[in-house]
Amino acid sequence: MATVAHEQPEPFYYHDVGRSGYIALLEQHGNKKHQRMVRLSGLAETIREIAGARDCWISQGEFFRPDRRVVNLSRMQVAFVDLDTYKEPRLANVGLDSQLGQLLTFCYDRQIPEPSFVVFSGRGLQVKWLFAAPVPAAALPRWTAVQRTLNMLLIGFGADAQAMDASRVLRLDGTVSSRSNETIRVVHCAATPTMGAERLANGAVAYDFDTLAETLLGLQRDELAAQNAERTIRSAHDSLAKAKRDAQRASLIAIPGGLEENPNVKSSPLIPSQLAWDRVGDLRTLARIRGYDGGLPPGQRNLFVFLSSCFLAQACLVRNLLPEIASLANEFSPSWSQSEIVSCVSSVIARAQAAANGEKVSFNGMQVDARYRFTNSTLVDALQVTDSEALQLKTILPKSEARRRNTERHAAARRQNGALRRNVYVDRAGGRRDRAIELSNAGVPRKSIAKELGVSVSAVHGYLKE
Repeated sequence: MATVAHEQPEPFYYHDVGRSGYIALLEQHGNKKHQRMVRLSGLAETIREIAGARDCWISQGEFFRPDRRVVNLSRMQVAFVDLDTYKEPRLANVGLDSQLGQLLTFCYDRQIPEPSFVVFSGRGLQVKWLFAAPVPAAALPRWTAVQRTLNMLLIGFGADAQAMDASRVLRLDGTVSSRSNETIRVVHCAATPTMGAERLANGAVAYDFDTLAETLLGLQRDELAAQNAERTIRSAHDSLAKAKRDAQRASLIAIPGGLEENPNVKSSPLIPSQLAWDRVGDLRTLARIRGYDGGLPPGQRNLFVFLSSCFLAQACLVRNLLPEIASLANEFSPSWSQSEIVSCVSSVIARAQAAANGEKVSFNGMQVDARYRFTNSTLVDALQVTDSEALQLKTILPKSEARRRNTERHAAARRQNGALRRNVYVDRAGGRRDRAIELSNAGVPRKSIAKELGVSVSAVHGYLKE
């Protein structure tokens, strides 16, 4: 199949060289891979330099510092699935045209929004949905849920479960795969905006992220319901054996009912926690407003590193926690060695692995997830959050600030449902009273006054008595 005509290299449809930040380029040199972080402003020149090179990959996300870790993500402009179609028996010996046709037909039949682009990766396909506006890092849990849903829906096309996170690199358009000696190229561009999509100024078809998420997460619920019975039967045999064999830790008591060990069984994806991700952001905000941009003072480093690692584990955004934790630890305690970081968070990682295996622990007579959890009051006390600091935080809030925000939410809801603020109500009532008096002095009957003002006759009596 020939390359589909498009006006510019594929990355420029979602990487805007006018934005601030970095992308990652990975290049194969012999048996080693070399990564470099490139400013978005210099991306065009860099891509021109490596056009036609062998084995090059580019990050799909953009980062606010030159470090390709999810904790350093700035924004995402695309959702994607990396399809290893060559691993699927029904597709392994099928031509590229047929693979693409089957994929697009499947999306149409299942009401999956049409991909903005499909890229031939040398042996498989990269399927991408562009966003009309960048998704900020704060929305990463929801973006991750979309990724997992797309991966689940396209599992029959060889969706790579290891290639879903926001720091992922995919083969670069215009370069060559040494495994197949094929050029990486775009083989499909959506032509007509459908299902809430729109055409961008650059000609690409893109989706409003919230609309796309609602559509896909609805499909996920239907798909999971259909698969649930089969998955339960297939996983039951191995779960107890795995829990007994792998969860023999002094602090953990294995409870039957974990996920299956069988690698041929595909378990349902975890749904990430927005609360946990927001708490990571709150720790960073606390460090900033306390003036600790260059690292925390002694006495606070352990607490911030430990808590941030716990929240990352709860958020379920990455498979390999330690590199992400190390990047955060470098913010809070730049002088720490790798061994000091591991010493601080080893129990967090162990519990996260136990949770990923589906294991439970016995706590106060209950079966609970193995990961650490904290109440909000515990976090406020441990971090000594003040009322003034809380104004800039999202989730780690003293009770007084939580009550204030709750009152504001309820007031906003009442206003949305038609309730008026007191001062607006008084002003409006005063205007009605003046009009009622004016009409009454003109000899208009009270029943007619009530009808004109849209109030009851008794209300008119009240206006005229005042």
